[in-house]
Amino acid sequence: MGRLYVSRLEGGIRQTLQARSAEFQRYSSFACNGCKYTCCEKPDLSVPVSLVDVLMMAMVGEKPLNEVYRDNVRIQNGPGVLRLELVKPCEFHSNGCSIYSADEGYLVGRPIACGLFPEYSEDQDPINVCPSPNIEIQDERFDVLAKLLLRHELEKVLTSVLLFGSYPICTLDTVTQERAQAYIQYLEGQQERAAVILFKGLGKLESLLGPEQTPDEGQVIKLQNIS
Repeated sequence: MGRLYVSRLEGGIRQTLQARSAEFQRYSSFACNGCKYTCCEKPDLSVPVSLVDVLMMAMVGEKPLNEVYRDNVRIQNGPGVLRLELVKPCEFHSNGCSIYSADEGYLVGRPIACGLFPEYSEDQDPINVCPSPNIEIQDERFDVLAKLLLRHELEKVLTSVLLFGSYPICTLDTVTQERAQAYIQYLEGQQERAAVILFKGLGKLESLLGPEQTPDEGQVIKLQNIS
């Protein structure tokens, strides 16, 4: 399957996507060798995803955004907030991850939660899940992981606002599901345009939050008119 090279995008969005992708491997001593273990297969190891993750899966996997959302993502009731999760077994995992994209200069298609694993996991002790021996995390990598975690949280907040209309509390019902599907179809028209819309929203969110702040509904609700 082909890979999307960053030179096909232009300007600030290209630089932003390239910087996002570079953080997945920077200072990391771990690289998945495509083992037959269950990380990508078992449903009990959940993989939370954001709209940005879904967009990158579609762009790098060279599939329509709406198709990736329909076939690979489900809405789950998380702790106090709805969230998107990757459907297991992962469609992109067959003899290794087809959207792994560890090479320099290429966009990474796997979700941030996959990029953090096995160095970090929200739900389990990843070191006890991944069979790779001697996983070591350098001090420099801890700083990168912190940036990835912050990016992950911001992308999930933006996803909640755009898909469900609120943050942090929302209800899983017909209205929220229809709203989510309608927004995905809105983004479907042109995936490069979708990237601009989503990262514009992330930029607004970051500008609303000072250091050490936690987003609240009053702040993030301002993000709804970003397109």
